[in-house]
Amino acid sequence: MCRLFGFRSNVESRAHRSLISAENAVAEQAQQHADGWGIGYFVGKDAYLFRSSEGAATDDTFRNFGERLQSQTFLVHLRRATVGKIDTINSHPFRYGSWMFAHNGTFFGFTKLRKLMLEDILPEYRKVIFGTTDSEHYFFFLLSEMVRSGCSVDGRGEGQIEVMAQAQQRALSKLFTWAKEFNLEPPKANYILTNGKLLFA
Repeated sequence: MCRLFGFRSNVESRAHRSLISAENAVAEQAQQHADGWGIGYFVGKDAYLFRSSEGAATDDTFRNFGERLQSQTFLVHLRRATVGKIDTINSHPFRYGSWMFAHNGTFFGFTKLRKLMLEDILPEYRKVIFGTTDSEHYFFFLLSEMVRSGCSVDGRGEGQIEVMAQAQQRALSKLFTWAKEFNLEPPKANYILTNGKLLFA
């Protein structure tokens, strides 16, 4: 299983202690989760992302980012690969517009679920899936259901939190139903999704 760290504050802050220096800091957890890492953060309304296929515990870049970054919203992921090879394109978080997403878990039997997920993902999202992980497909699968509920495609528009949450619940229900139909183990579907203003977990 991967490791997730989400942070949201009303004021610009550092996450240095949680990422680097706390007793159970993210960097310490990276000893067992060495298949890539990523840090997403916001400057104003703009989303920024840095990802690597290296292990965060041995990558000085992770420490440099963790020590220096300030933001109101952070999304950090340590990868322990299950679906998709180890490379930067498969490292989390994933970003589209202002939306950022990281997943901790596995979709068992993903080769069977993938076709149904792709049929449900909106065409504008399908064309920007470049990796091979269940997680990247999951991201755009959730966003597609949210857009069908009236949310903006890029996360920059206004939207009601209840509508967004209900859309995510509907998407999750589809996945669990499909898994049951294929007689698969239920998905491990933990995630964090944020546009810098709202943070869903």
